[in-house]
Amino acid sequence: PRCHDRFNDVCPGDYFYFAVLDLDTAHVMSGYDTIPPCINGAEVPCFKPYNNITRGQAAKIITLGANLPANPEGAPHFTDVPTTSAFYQFIEYAYNAGVINGYPCGGPGEPCDSNNRAYYRPGNDVTRGQLSKMVSTGFGYNEPVVAQTFEDVPPTSTFYAWIERIAQRGIIGGYQCG
Repeated sequence: PRCHDRFNDVCPGDYFYFAVLDLDTAHVMSGYDTIPPCINGAEVPCFKPYNNITRGQAAKIITLGANLPANPEGAPHFTDVPTTSAFYQFIEYAYNAGVINGYPCGGPGEPCDSNNRAYYRPGNDVTRGQLSKMVSTGFGYNEPVVAQTFEDVPPTSTFYAWIERIAQRGIIGGYQCG
């Protein structure tokens, strides 16, 4: 069944319906082509709203959504993000804006190159904590945090301040305990 002219898997009853359409209209996020990976029988792209997103995709979304400056200074910063990557420029812009960083080289399967550049791991899924940091930093949310919202995110948590800043804005929510 076809729900929307733009995406066949985003329907008016979905809680994310208007957010998806707004992000698409703003050219921040788009769907997948009708050629694989979409399996829908319709000639309409799919959005795949229940898929996880990768660190590369998150860098693109934050860069476009926060309108980060196009600043490739010092590039390339990551040994595992070639200039041919679809996410290369977005990762570089996000890095130069202080939104993202990488993992030090020298770990298993991640040898250091001649410049000792870090690894970004663009194909890895982004965690909720990482995404909270990216959103909070990208949009300049830096006010002091005054309360703990989530039982499993105490003030000692690495991502506490960033999670609280976007939770207080209603950008994220939690899960019921138990």
